[in-house]
Amino acid sequence: VDIYLEYYRKYRLSGPDFREREKILASDSKKLCDILKDLELGDRNGYEKLITEISNLKEADPSMSEEKLEVDPYQSFSPAEYYGKPLPKVPLLREQLEDFLERWQDGTVSLLKDPGLEENLQILSPDDISLRDRLITRQEEVTLENAAKVRDLIAELMQGIEKVVLSIEDITGLFDKPMSPADVQQKFTGLIDEITKGKERNKVRIILKQKS
Repeated sequence: VDIYLEYYRKYRLSGPDFREREKILASDSKKLCDILKDLELGDRNGYEKLITEISNLKEADPSMSEEKLEVDPYQSFSPAEYYGKPLPKVPLLREQLEDFLERWQDGTVSLLKDPGLEENLQILSPDDISLRDRLITRQEEVTLENAAKVRDLIAELMQGIEKVVLSIEDITGLFDKPMSPADVQQKFTGLIDEITKGKERNKVRIILKQKS
């Protein structure tokens, strides 16, 4: 019972922390990330794992006690599921969400600046071109109000662009022995040549896929 209560109190959230968890899930930052993740700007799996982790956090029952466990030992909580896992820290989880948002906002602007997409500007409406120009000159930020429009704008610009996925496993597989910088460069160039073989290279954009 003592161990059960120890883990329960460590891995269930206090009332204030649970309310903060609710705020994170309802925040504009999350809503914005949910839109930008469709652009595949990197580590979508990591973002979805973070949201799952936050969603799975539950509030502690303040009335939990040894007496209550003796009456009903089944409280929808199993300490075994948490052995070795880090303690939930809600402020850190919020920081991680904000980090995804910042990286994806910057990635969106970098994508809009991509010289390889400039020839597709002619298919955009004047309003869309104006929005792109304001974003790349930082006169306007990617916000919840314009994110869906920015996502659709980029989808239009990406017409004719071929996405090629490169996984972390592909990269780590190159390092099967100690190598000089020249050897690493040669191996990496060979990998890029292999995954883009037969493709028009200026129309290829490589997406790094994180571990699932």
